[in-house]
Amino acid sequence: MRRKTRNALVVVILLLASVPLLLKGAMYLRARMALDDLADRLSPDTGLQYGGIETDLAGAVSVTGLEIRPRGFDLPITVERVRVRTGDFWSFIWPAGWDGTGEGGIPRQLGIVVQSMRVPLQKAVFDAIRERNRALLAAGRETPAACDSLGFGAEELKAMGFRELMVDLDLGYRFDIPNEVLELAMDLDFRKIESLSMKVRLEGIVPEDLASGRVASGARLAGAELGVRMERDFGQRFVRYCAARKEMSPAEFLEGRKLAMRENLKRAGITLGPGLQRALDEYLESWGEVRLRLAPAEPIAPLRLMSLKPEQMPGVLGLSLFVNDRPVRDLDIGLDLKQLAEARGPARDAGEAGTPPARAPRRVRIVRRFRTVPVAGLDRYLGQVVRLHVAGQPAREGMLVAIADGEAQVEQRAHGGKVTSYVPLEKIQSLEVMREERKPLE
Repeated sequence: MRRKTRNALVVVILLLASVPLLLKGAMYLRARMALDDLADRLSPDTGLQYGGIETDLAGAVSVTGLEIRPRGFDLPITVERVRVRTGDFWSFIWPAGWDGTGEGGIPRQLGIVVQSMRVPLQKAVFDAIRERNRALLAAGRETPAACDSLGFGAEELKAMGFRELMVDLDLGYRFDIPNEVLELAMDLDFRKIESLSMKVRLEGIVPEDLASGRVASGARLAGAELGVRMERDFGQRFVRYCAARKEMSPAEFLEGRKLAMRENLKRAGITLGPGLQRALDEYLESWGEVRLRLAPAEPIAPLRLMSLKPEQMPGVLGLSLFVNDRPVRDLDIGLDLKQLAEARGPARDAGEAGTPPARAPRRVRIVRRFRTVPVAGLDRYLGQVVRLHVAGQPAREGMLVAIADGEAQVEQRAHGGKVTSYVPLEKIQSLEVMREERKPLE
């Protein structure tokens, strides 16, 4: 091999070998710039320091040795490690699209893991909780006294021997773009106290919908799971603490809480059936895990969900409930909607300041087609665009907004506003439902 050829080959090999190092260096610089910018924004109210930054070409960045010191804290909040993963290193090198305005759009998947976050139980934490309670009272919402709701705060934890909260968090989402599916998951663990977990599967949604404001109208719930676990040792300690504070026996305290919970639910317009009430009582006595699963036979639109009667929900949603792995068979529940609305208080104005305006879909081609479906399943398509065919009459096309008194109510756009058509169910010969095919443009 000639000397010049050999030298050129060596140069090419060195350049190829340096590419991963250059990419990791670019990811490192981006992460460091983001952290330094965050530290500048927080200062002087909150100090932020970190030990190191680790990068991975598999599409992940980790920050280790974080210390956050809010004003007034004697001890810092520390975090052993924060890891952000997207599966695409380029999203860290060029992250402008994360806010929905850049060319790249939001990442197709994102996961955030917070390991060993320590929150000291000190005076500043108590003061922050009291300030929050004062704000709730000013807004007309009551904050229950200690031990009156089986809830606990920093003061109760400290009185029970805790000196800090140790928290782990794992949350993220993943888009399956070809099938228009979004999966969300979260695990939150307050070590030695309680943990929360959640999984949700939505269909009929692509990344561009998040920026366009179409999520609420287009997404359909395909499944969900929610779990709450109270560590038995902590639950028993908490009951003993509250019982001693109220000068009761633990058994008396628990019976009082059961009764109070029933009264609180009743005032809120909620009545539990015997099976649910028995499961709740057993949980308060033994603690452990409550797990709720939703597995509808087919994805359900939000508008149809809102129209369901309480007795319809378990069947339509495919609802199942487990307490310490034992299924709860009786899921009867009564709702007084008027009383429930009064308990929630006045609704927030959707046009309040600070609400970001919806933006039009970007970088996606939408093809709309009507698909014929059985008329018998009409109620499944509440909140969707349908076309109803009636003998001897023009087809009625529009948003199916309600089914009541033997009629389907279809909202149609007209000059100057909207018109609602009322179509008798027995006269509907065939039914079509609009389906959207959304293909992100490359």
